[in-house]
Amino acid sequence: MSATRSDGIEECRTGLIATSIAQLSADDTPTVDEAAKMIFHHAHLSHRHSARNKDLVRELGGIPALCAVLRSNSSRHACSALSELAFGNQRNCLAIVNTAGALGALLALFPYGRTLRDPHDTLSIQELSAMVINNCASFGEEACQRIVEHPCMLAALKHLARSGSFRARCLTIGAMSCLSRCEGARESLLRMRIVEDMLLPALREASLVQVLESMLQDGCWAGQRFNTFSVLYPLGHLDFDRVNVRNELIACGLAELLARYVRMRAAGSEHGDTEKLALALTVIEQIADDWGSHERLRQAGLVGGLRELANILHGLEHRCLGARADALVQRLMLVPVAVLMSQHPRLGGESPIGQLDQCVMTLIIGYCGLMADSVKP
Repeated sequence: MSATRSDGIEECRTGLIATSIAQLSADDTPTVDEAAKMIFHHAHLSHRHSARNKDLVRELGGIPALCAVLRSNSSRHACSALSELAFGNQRNCLAIVNTAGALGALLALFPYGRTLRDPHDTLSIQELSAMVINNCASFGEEACQRIVEHPCMLAALKHLARSGSFRARCLTIGAMSCLSRCEGARESLLRMRIVEDMLLPALREASLVQVLESMLQDGCWAGQRFNTFSVLYPLGHLDFDRVNVRNELIACGLAELLARYVRMRAAGSEHGDTEKLALALTVIEQIADDWGSHERLRQAGLVGGLRELANILHGLEHRCLGARADALVQRLMLVPVAVLMSQHPRLGGESPIGQLDQCVMTLIIGYCGLMADSVKP
């Protein structure tokens, strides 16, 4: 294709997008609907010029225009267009969250569920607005920070995770997964009790553990194809210190699923980047911090899986992960026993601990002898 023809097509496409943006301010709803649909079409991944079109919409002022439509009868189509513009485009994500009133307008749509579903649409307004937040949170820490800084956002997301439609709850958990990647947002997430009030209730109902199981089966969750990373990230970066959190996760079957994931990686049947595996090891390490959880981890088969994993991670680039897996095996094999500590195979009678045992036992025996003498008739 000649440069002249290519330039002509670009100019034509730019004109169509500019016209659609201008029509967003029309007085009649049908015109606004069609304009938002046209922007969605040009931004959709199925369009061969999707990436360039997304930039064009932003450069031509389309994002503030779409955000203004969020408070109109065309909010459904505005949400669809904004979520598509945000997907995979960090600058668009920032433009959306930085547009005055945009986050508040999206929050205002959270209460609207299936009663406002168009018979021909697959998503409700509630779900579409949650998708915009989810997509904006997926790309870049700065966008995440702005989302968390909104005074009502975290409370609204918590409420939506409990009372929204099934798909909206899944999208909200996805958004929280993305927000948890932002180091600057972590303190706010913990202060708002996201683990206790949002993630744990989700584990009991639309479980993150169930999502992980679905991912290991290469399936979809609520129509969305997530990655195992989507589940491991919030589990690895939020609060495990409180015992009730750890116990809830174990009760939901997390130990067994982690063991399954480790065995799949060791067998080479589950491929992925090292960051995903590192997150899985982080989750296991956090659970193993509690001695009371060790028996469940052993019963799940993690010792054997971790040992196999350590054996295959012998390459230089994976040596650190192999060492972590081996350290976990050693930790899980250490079983506290109510006998002489010197009998543990890692110690011995000549060790300082063994000598301490001998001293203590001598004192106990001597004390028992004194007690026996004191009660003789």
